[in-house]
Amino acid sequence: MRRVLAGLVLALALAACGSGEESDLPEYTPSTGAPTASGWDQTAKPERPEDVKTDEGLRAYLDYVVLVTPYTLATHDASVLSGLGDPATCRPCARAEQIRRAYGDEVVLYDERPVVEDVRITQDPGGDKWSIDAVIALSASRRVGVEDGEERSSTEPERLAIRYDVMWADGRWELIDYGPQS
Repeated sequence: MRRVLAGLVLALALAACGSGEESDLPEYTPSTGAPTASGWDQTAKPERPEDVKTDEGLRAYLDYVVLVTPYTLATHDASVLSGLGDPATCRPCARAEQIRRAYGDEVVLYDERPVVEDVRITQDPGGDKWSIDAVIALSASRRVGVEDGEERSSTEPERLAIRYDVMWADGRWELIDYGPQS
């Protein structure tokens, strides 16, 4: 996932330099396909949990955020990623529409659902911002061509230490940014 996460960040940065025209990209419609052995269907749109300003509510939002990236990489549907927060304050949200340009004719498919482990939540003193340090366990993944179904690359299972910065705004959780823990 480190490679996929780094690839996503790089792809979003490179896509920002593109022309903005997508007419040369193949039309992609995800197939429902077979769910994983555990029953997880990566192409099923994740449902946002009810926003509750508690540690449990924040944890539920984190679980949702973690599912959004695999869904977006498998479907090229950037609407869920862009809806994680206000594009004026959420860096990944502002770049979400560039996913299709960045990945072009490829999708990323995981063998199993990501698992959130070792969560540590810290609230900024006197504010409505939180930092969440978590380990995300990722299954093996593969990049597959949309048109030909050919595997182009793959990754082994891995565990990533990620920091998520979020805020409580207008009665809901909003993502600010995420990346490797420092």
